[in-house]
Amino acid sequence: MDASLSRLYARALDTPSGKCFCLVRWGPDVDEFGFDVTLLHARSMRTFVGKGLRAPTRWIKPDLWIPLAQRALACEGQPADVNFQFNPDTGALYWTWSPQAVGMDTAAQQSLSLTPLPPPGEGQGQGGPLEEMLGTVWESCYRLMVCCRQLDSQLAAQSGALAGCRRELQAAAEEHKGALRELHVKFALVLDAKKERLVAQHTRIQQLEQQLRAAQQELAEAEALQTEGEEEAEEGEQQGQGQAEAEQQRRQRQGQGLLAGLGPTTATTATTTAQPAAPLPRTAAQAAAAAAGQEEAVVAGGPRPAPGLPPPAAPAPADPMQVDGGEQRGGGGGGHPFQPG
Repeated sequence: MDASLSRLYARALDTPSGKCFCLVRWGPDVDEFGFDVTLLHARSMRTFVGKGLRAPTRWIKPDLWIPLAQRALACEGQPADVNFQFNPDTGALYWTWSPQAVGMDTAAQQSLSLTPLPPPGEGQGQGGPLEEMLGTVWESCYRLMVCCRQLDSQLAAQSGALAGCRRELQAAAEEHKGALRELHVKFALVLDAKKERLVAQHTRIQQLEQQLRAAQQELAEAEALQTEGEEEAEEGEQQGQGQAEAEQQRRQRQGQGLLAGLGPTTATTATTTAQPAAPLPRTAAQAAAAAAGQEEAVVAGGPRPAPGLPPPAAPAPADPMQVDGGEQRGGGGGGHPFQPG
């Protein structure tokens, strides 16, 4: 905006005498050049102007007059604690401040003396201030319209850019939602697969545990059976050893009986000539089998010699004559027939 318009203010003032349209132009230095006021009274359609207005010298606080005037005339809205009064007959514009607004004990009043312009046609060049005011207002309105159009075009461009960004954001949001849905589906599938795998592994573990328990039970039963078999084998071995010892003692007794029947000389000779060989070590089963075989042999053929002794000599065949003679003699003492009676 032009620098000359930056200090131009247009106000509409509500007064008891009617609405007033006021145009205020502040100079570059208010204290030196003052300010200009152009006022149009709507009810009488008369124009009032004031040039180079400055603070009065006989006011209560001269240094506050200009700031208060700017606050009353150069604001966008009329202050709530200010009441404007205008006299169209004299051109006097004044307003009153409350004591709280100015920081004094009593109310303060500011006033401006404006000069009324004569109606058009009564003199030449008398409508200049009104034309200047209207021209300024028209120029300000035109510049305001141009600025509004520029702002509208900028807003339209920004609105288009924002709409494009919104569409991009919507597309990105839809894509993101689709990706999230796909991710959720994949995640659910992976979870289902892992769940099924875990269920299968759990079932397999249960089966293996059952098999392990069955194998442990079978192993315990096998160990129990093996222990029982070993105990039975030890008992059988002990019984076999006892039987073998008993059989050996019985044979020794039989051998001693045979030696006693052969006589002392023959027994001594047989004992000295044939020493019994040391028996070979045998297992309990072999000893039991040998004992059983010896018992069968004893039952079948009579007593057998003790182990380690030579077999007894076979008896001489019986003489039929001796038998007959003995029989004829009626068993006479068992003596030799050729020996003298």
